[in-house]
Amino acid sequence: MRRHLPNFLTLCNLSCGVLALALLLSGNPLRHAALLVLLAAVFDLLDGQVARALGVTSPLGKDLDSLADLVSFGVVPALVVFEMMGMPQSGLFHQVPWLRYLALLMAPLSALRLARFNHDSRQQVDFIGLPTPAHALFWVGWPLVMSGQHVQQPEGWVLPVSEASFLIFLIVFPLLLNSGLRLFSLKFQPGGVAANRHRVLFLALSCVLVALTTLAPVSVWLALPLIILLYLVMAVLRQYLFLH
Repeated sequence: MRRHLPNFLTLCNLSCGVLALALLLSGNPLRHAALLVLLAAVFDLLDGQVARALGVTSPLGKDLDSLADLVSFGVVPALVVFEMMGMPQSGLFHQVPWLRYLALLMAPLSALRLARFNHDSRQQVDFIGLPTPAHALFWVGWPLVMSGQHVQQPEGWVLPVSEASFLIFLIVFPLLLNSGLRLFSLKFQPGGVAANRHRVLFLALSCVLVALTTLAPVSVWLALPLIILLYLVMAVLRQYLFLH
């Protein structure tokens, strides 16, 4: 029975993605789909940890994980951003409505990322290219930010970034999925704090960001995209400068 537990958790991830798609197609608020992606990320984290703890990893589980990730972290975020950019409340590109179709490229680029990961032996400890869950969490944070802003400002709620900044994110982040950038995983390695100082620092700074967004007059959900940006900055510093 226990050998099936990781696959069960993976199917829970997939179920969250399918339910998120159903809610999107039914016209439910985007925050509902966004929260389901967050829950899918929890299941995605657990299935790998449970598989390693029980020693029951398998090619089937790896393929199933990629299929679930494609739905929850590829298709759902693409549709969330596509729908968000079409909302008048977002204040995004209403003079150039076709730009929202760029969001749909997230799905095929995520599929390519997942397929490459399954056949790349170099990604056992670190990642090469932005992982699809991290990419998805960056994007689903925005409708949650808007939702929190709507509670405080029912009239005139918009994303706290400029159109130019958002367009840069929309182009660069999906491209990072299949880039050569090496990003550290959060799996702690043998060697104590000295061998994992970048992971410890990242987690500590992430907690600081959550605290600051909680105390500041902004939505606490703004911490989510900020944490992913922090992850990228630290990865660049680690790869090219001094955080080895």
